[in-house]
Amino acid sequence: TIAIGGEYGEIQLVDSATAKLKFEMLHPGVPKLDPDQPLSAINWTASVWFSPDGKRLASSCGLTPVAIWDLETRKVIHTLQQASVGYNLAFSPDGSRLVGIGVEGKIGPTRITLWDTQTGKVLSTCTTDQIETKNSEKLFSTNGLKIAFTCQQAGKRFFYILDTVSGEQKLKLELSSYQHAYLSPDGLRSL
Repeated sequence: TIAIGGEYGEIQLVDSATAKLKFEMLHPGVPKLDPDQPLSAINWTASVWFSPDGKRLASSCGLTPVAIWDLETRKVIHTLQQASVGYNLAFSPDGSRLVGIGVEGKIGPTRITLWDTQTGKVLSTCTTDQIETKNSEKLFSTNGLKIAFTCQQAGKRFFYILDTVSGEQKLKLELSSYQHAYLSPDGLRSL
C-alpha cells in the first residue's frame, strides 16, 4: 500500500500492485476548501508515515494536531498535542514512539516532539533555531531507544541524545562548525 498526502489534508491509500485507489481519508481539523477563499499561507498538504507493522498511519497537516489512524477501521485512534506546521514524521522501529520535526506556530523556531503512540502523550520536546537532520526516520537508533540530532541554537551547534522511553535528555554536546556527531545504530556510542 502507498500512502499519499495531498492538498487540504487529503490522504489517499493506493494499492501498490494495481495503482488503484483503495480509500481516502481527510486529516482531522483541516478547514473546508472554499474556492472563493484561500485557506491561508499555511501549507495544508498532509504529511503521512506508516507504522513499521503497516497497521497504523500518522498524519499531520497545517496547524492541526498530528493524528494516528487505525488503517483497518480508517478511524483516528489518537490525536497528538503540540501542533506544528509541516511535521516530518517517523515511527520508532517497534512503533511505540513517533517523532516529528516541525515549525512551532506559523513562523516560529523548529521543534522536535516525541510521542508515546499508545497513549498519545508527549514524552519530550526540544525547540531549536534550526535542525540539521531533516529526515525524522534517521533520528532513531535501530533499537528505537534513543533519538539523536544536531541543531543550531543561538548561533551555536549542539548534538542531542534523547531517551525515547523516559523522554529525558541524555546528552547535549556543543560542536564546532566543522564537527559532526553520529549515534551508533545500537544507540550505545556516539562519535
